[in-house]
Amino acid sequence: MRVPTLLGTLLVAGLLLGSTLLVPQRSTDSTPHIPVGAVHKYQKGNPANYEALPEPGDAEKQLPRLIHDLQLALEGGSSRSFMNLIDAERFNDYPRLEDMIQRLLRDNTIRMHTGTVFMTPPATPAASIAQMVVDVEMELGRKGGEGALIRRSQQLTVNFDYTKRGWKIVSLSPWGLFAPI
Repeated sequence: MRVPTLLGTLLVAGLLLGSTLLVPQRSTDSTPHIPVGAVHKYQKGNPANYEALPEPGDAEKQLPRLIHDLQLALEGGSSRSFMNLIDAERFNDYPRLEDMIQRLLRDNTIRMHTGTVFMTPPATPAASIAQMVVDVEMELGRKGGEGALIRRSQQLTVNFDYTKRGWKIVSLSPWGLFAPI
């Protein structure tokens, strides 16, 4: 009489339960396979049009890029581009900031220079918060060229959070830098 081994027992059990454990079954669902961690880019339902989210561990490259995008939005006079960099749900007093930026960009032209003082990237690759302190120098002038340029120089503290749409700004301090003239 033979004593069954553990491997033999598992093999026989797998065969008795059927091929569902051994062979992957084809889904009858007609929805396309969309990679985990992907966001919608162009056309709904087409997996070729989904783009992977950036990794939070790449914060040291992505956060300075976000500050650069903020600078371009201000210099380009686009309040919408500026506000798209902000997490509207988590930013304290978002409507007030939005109004301030719209008034600033409606009546003024801006030249802005930034330089990173320090950055606190996420402590682990899975962490979702980070902070930067940025030296900001701005030259503000009235649209139409009347009046003298106003210069502002200040350190701006920016807190970020990693969301399903990538890194977003959740707080800016101080706001006085963006006050309309």
